[in-house]
Amino acid sequence: IMANSKYASTRETTNFARVARIILGPCTDVLCAVLTNEICPSSLSQKVKTHLSMLPKWKKPPITKEQEKVIHNGNYLDFDITLLYFSLRNISSIQPHSKQWGNEPIPSDRSVSANIERIRLIRNEYGHCTDISISDTDFNKKVLDISSIIQDLEKHLGTSTVYQDAVVKIGNCCMDIEQESKYIKELLDLNKQIKDISEKATLIENRCVPDNVTVLYKRDILRWEEDDKVFLETHNFPEMLNQVRNQPYVTFVGAPGSGKTATARHIALKLQKEGYEICPVKEINKIENYCNRNIPQVFVIDDVLGIFGLNEHELHMMNKYREILRDPINPETKTLMTCREAVFKNEKISECILEKPENVVNLQSRQNSLNDDDKKNLLQTYTLDRDLLSSTNLASSSRMFPFLCKLYSNKKELEFYGPTFFLSPVPCIIKEMNSLKIHNKHQYASLVLLMVNGNILSENILNNENDGTNKIQKRHNLFVEMKRNILRKCKVSSTTESFEFIDALLQMEGTYTKKNDNEFTFIHDSMFEIIAYHFGHQFPELILKYASSDYIANNIKIVQNTIQKGKIEMEGKNDKFGEQIHENEPIIDLCIHLHESKSQMLAERLFKDVQDGEFYAVFGNEALKSQSLLQSFIAVLEKHSYYNLHSLLLTELEDSKLCKWNNEPNKAATENMKSFCLKHEAHYRVMNHRFNGFPKLTKSVRGIAWIILFGHHQILQYILSQMIREIGNVDDLFVNSFNKHFQPCSNKKQDVTEKMSSFNHSTVGEILKISTFGEGYKTDIDKDKYTVAGADSEPNVDTHVDTSVDKYCEPVIIEQCRLLCLGCYSGDLNTVQILLQHVNADTLNYKCDD
Repeated sequence: IMANSKYASTRETTNFARVARIILGPCTDVLCAVLTNEICPSSLSQKVKTHLSMLPKWKKPPITKEQEKVIHNGNYLDFDITLLYFSLRNISSIQPHSKQWGNEPIPSDRSVSANIERIRLIRNEYGHCTDISISDTDFNKKVLDISSIIQDLEKHLGTSTVYQDAVVKIGNCCMDIEQESKYIKELLDLNKQIKDISEKATLIENRCVPDNVTVLYKRDILRWEEDDKVFLETHNFPEMLNQVRNQPYVTFVGAPGSGKTATARHIALKLQKEGYEICPVKEINKIENYCNRNIPQVFVIDDVLGIFGLNEHELHMMNKYREILRDPINPETKTLMTCREAVFKNEKISECILEKPENVVNLQSRQNSLNDDDKKNLLQTYTLDRDLLSSTNLASSSRMFPFLCKLYSNKKELEFYGPTFFLSPVPCIIKEMNSLKIHNKHQYASLVLLMVNGNILSENILNNENDGTNKIQKRHNLFVEMKRNILRKCKVSSTTESFEFIDALLQMEGTYTKKNDNEFTFIHDSMFEIIAYHFGHQFPELILKYASSDYIANNIKIVQNTIQKGKIEMEGKNDKFGEQIHENEPIIDLCIHLHESKSQMLAERLFKDVQDGEFYAVFGNEALKSQSLLQSFIAVLEKHSYYNLHSLLLTELEDSKLCKWNNEPNKAATENMKSFCLKHEAHYRVMNHRFNGFPKLTKSVRGIAWIILFGHHQILQYILSQMIREIGNVDDLFVNSFNKHFQPCSNKKQDVTEKMSSFNHSTVGEILKISTFGEGYKTDIDKDKYTVAGADSEPNVDTHVDTSVDKYCEPVIIEQCRLLCLGCYSGDLNTVQILLQHVNADTLNYKCDD
């Protein structure tokens, strides 16, 4: 049969099968290794989102929705050469070869990008061919070519010759007929799969697949319907629904547990009965992907601006896609969003479209807040006694009342607290955690593991199941270490079987946890914060080691006395605890308050986050303004050489997490940071966007920009001191890829720690005026280059201005101007003073084209 088939075996078809096997094996694997070396799998998804969001709306996405799913799964082993090439070309920091990406490189070019390009071309050459045979001569030549490519890439990786050896082995190993046909089919079928995905994506874009989004999220919506069985339409619900009908978008604002998400989903389900298609999405830009002009839709986005605090990247995206909300492609389409009250009150959203009164349903407002009848009806809905709370207690009950009813009805142990639980629930839950930690260690340990693993846990994760490859082994090793340390603190044996933790999570399902397919999460965000607070209060060193940078930025505080704010008696020794809870509740902010003696420990963690590119989370962290933490952070910097700090803060970086505005400082630095327009402009300046031939937008991103933006003048001063000590000038402060060929080499010694006793403070006011742009300032290079702001030389002009940049050089001036503007945005006078010592006077007169 085989002799008559399409893949009848000959020496030539065997050669083709060997090439196919090499392409699908070593060639793919070496690209996978290069990508792993360039980008951590956990950060690729966000990088791709950022890349796609920067593309013009009219431009067809370079990858399909199916390929996006593969990327977001984060397993490089699932990537084919097409996805690997896309990621390496568009997302990594690898520079294009001399003929540019997408073109055949010249033979003498042995750069990394040239060899990546060659693998793509080889894959296309044999993946698209109709003749599935290769002569011995062509085969030998091709194997030599591929071996040379892989050898160059392995040199770049600094690894062994494992992929080269694999090519040699495949070139000589035995190939039976079944093996041969398998690899030929696999290579040829790959193109068919790509074509099928492309056609499917086209159908989705043209909305030829009916109800595709509803099908995609069917399981989620079924869960909504199950939860909706206990939803209560409160006294003012008709007004809320009417507001939704009259507006294209509405944001439901309230405290955690107040029913924001339940209300938004209930309204979406009501609209579904009227012919709407429900589309749950996680980010606003996804609306553009799924919008349908032919049918009305209701998009639902939970925690649209962040959970722990304001996620400024999401705020940036909200303003970028505001027209999608204001003017949907179908006039009847609605977008329902939820937002925590604490996030919504942040002054940075003062000019965001979400804040318009007609588009906000505040569940804590006078007209929408629960009245006594609503609360009694909620108790009854959850089969609780309507008269459980007195009129006085009803009026004083927590704003988390809807969530508390659900929790109270599912956890019999909470009946011990009676009405007190509805007055001050957090201390009650904390006391339950005290009991759980002693009497049911497996349940407590499973909750802590769920928390430290980012609110997701499954049996596969607990079993540390993986394929043994190096690409994900590091992540698994970290979980093993984390699990071992957590269990030791929880006094649970490290040899405990995974099914025991799964059983523990199942026992708490509906109370503290919920299960989606095979994965567990907390039943509510507030439970995540309570568990983090409870465990972190006792073992802050483990929270600092394993919690996300987002949590660290928003939930770790430094206090200067031994009485920690909001401290709870964890032992629960007071028999009258329940009577005292209510008046104590307001000071429990669920933040972990570290004594300043632990500043060094937090400083070490912040430095690690800097290494991971979490610049907003670190330098925007209000805690870093604490002198004890600031000095500890500088002490950490002192452990590293100037050249290490240069690599970290002064060298251009790949944008893994740089576009994410993760932190929410308690207060803006000064009035200069209160305007959203200024904040948006500051972010644009930090990212150093430049158009490199429309519409391609390039960046020159350096960590030092965040230090300046947030006014950390002591850190800036330390770095400059190290710079002068090592190279004798501060030229490194202004070097980037846009000006590195123009940057002068200065030999002038400077002391940036010297006080500016003769500094003219009025000059700063002039610079602040210039930094707002549009004031009509123009470059005047004919004036005295040592004259500040173009004025005539006067005695009160700062004499410390560094004139080592001794000629007008626009690329250098542009970077000096950018950093000086960032210093002005910080509102910190010391930061501006330091920068003024080292910029050319022409910088103060420079007016950017934009």
